[in-house]
Amino acid sequence: MKITTKAHYGLMAMCELAKRYGDQPSSARELAELQNCSLSYMEQIFALLKKAQLIHSSRGAYGGYTLEKEPEEISIGEIIRALEGPISFTECSSDETLNTDCSLNGECCSRKFWQDLYEHVNTFLEEKKLADLINN
Repeated sequence: MKITTKAHYGLMAMCELAKRYGDQPSSARELAELQNCSLSYMEQIFALLKKAQLIHSSRGAYGGYTLEKEPEEISIGEIIRALEGPISFTECSSDETLNTDCSLNGECCSRKFWQDLYEHVNTFLEEKKLADLINN
């Protein structure tokens, strides 16, 4: 599993919004410049974060983006899943297939390993909050 630039830039932008939590909204242009990425790419990222109800947008001269919840309430897992989709390592180790029968019908000796890895990674990502990143 490799995290794409979408998740990398999105996580950095979310950190910036967390640092500014409670302040005026931040523009996509400003955040794109801080992350050294294009405005259109940042807008695509923000569309996904907004759809996942992690950020809020406001229009107008003082409009922009703010976090929907406090940084202590937003997990890193929520952010990554909003931008990348479900986290999985194999066909049988994702949210959708974790409790289903394996397509190899019991012939796979590694299924339990992949499922354990999935659970450990997801637990770690849920325990880590946006506030943890900005407080380091």
